[in-house]
Amino acid sequence: MLFANSCYCNFNKLIIFLFCFHLLSFQTGSHNTHFCFPQTLEAVKRLCPKRALLVGMTHEFDHHKDNEFLVEWSKREGIPVQLANDGLRIPIDL
Repeated sequence: MLFANSCYCNFNKLIIFLFCFHLLSFQTGSHNTHFCFPQTLEAVKRLCPKRALLVGMTHEFDHHKDNEFLVEWSKREGIPVQLANDGLRIPIDL
C-alpha cells in the first residue's frame, strides 16, 4: 500500500481534504494511475483529515446510495467523508 504509517500527523490538521479517485469496482479496487474507492478510503484513514470530500467519481456511482455507505463508514472510522457534488459550498472561517 502507498501509506505505511497508521496516520500522518501533519494531515490530521487539515480541515478538509479533497481526494480525487476513479471507480473501477468496489470489489477489485485496482487501477494503474488512480486510486479506486477502497484505496481512497484506506488513504483517508491513514491521512486522518478532519473531513474528506471525494471528487472525480465516474458515472458508475449512485451518489445517494454511496453517500449513505460513507455516512456509516464515517461513523465507524471517526472521519467525516462524503462524495462532493457540483455546486457544493464549503464554509470557511478566515
